[in-house]
Amino acid sequence: MAIEVTDAEFRHAIELIDAGDVDALQAWLYTHPRLLVDTVPVAEDNAGGYFANPKLLWFVAENPIRNNSLPAKIAAIAETIVVAAEKHGAAELKDDLDYTLGLVASGRVAREAGAQASLIEVLTDRGADPDGAVTTALGHGEIVAAQCLLRCGAQMSLPLAAGLCRMDDVERLAAQAGKDALQAALSVAAINAEAEAVEALIRHGADPKTFNPPGLHAHSTPLHQAIAVGSLTTVKVLVEAGASLEARDTVVGRDALGWARHFGHDEIVEYLAGL
Repeated sequence: MAIEVTDAEFRHAIELIDAGDVDALQAWLYTHPRLLVDTVPVAEDNAGGYFANPKLLWFVAENPIRNNSLPAKIAAIAETIVVAAEKHGAAELKDDLDYTLGLVASGRVAREAGAQASLIEVLTDRGADPDGAVTTALGHGEIVAAQCLLRCGAQMSLPLAAGLCRMDDVERLAAQAGKDALQAALSVAAINAEAEAVEALIRHGADPKTFNPPGLHAHSTPLHQAIAVGSLTTVKVLVEAGASLEARDTVVGRDALGWARHFGHDEIVEYLAGL
């Protein structure tokens, strides 16, 4: 995604982030402290979606993808920005930390660059809430991020247990969970192809026919998501438990078989077509 930054001082700061030049960025922020508190001005056709009104710190996540890579020193870059913002007394720093953590935890480039864990550690050490990023990570299948968030202080929850397929925790927490937690956990388990967790959650009362909750691909059902990741085992568990084959997602209007064909999962197409 091309993001056209219309302010030359912000543009230079982002170039330094992308280059991994810690010393030059530190000097630039010292002489241009407004970059630590202002919103990055972008061209009108870039505005919107989850990257609307971005702050400079957000750019360390490479989510949305701009370069498809991150510099080796990206964690040090993130810490440089946060430390400078702390010294400058940035009023919204906690919000920026939390939002950046969500971007890192749900982004594949940070993981592929081997930087996801180090970025999560920097951000949580500086005050980002690890619990707030768990659903975002699991909703995008970022298991490495979820594991790191747990190490950095996230509380074990039913969705987290389901996404990591920690079955002892799934059974313990599901036995006392309400409907919302059960449905969120079912969605997470389907997204991450954890068939054993799916089966247990349905046994505890999760409804396989219900659409996913907000933040977990709410335009679709758990069955749609199991199809998307190509898990025939998970698909079978959901279908045998009563998941609707006719339910259509609310974006393009495809049913289960339509999703399987769209994603090219031939084994799932064959299974669903034979029902």
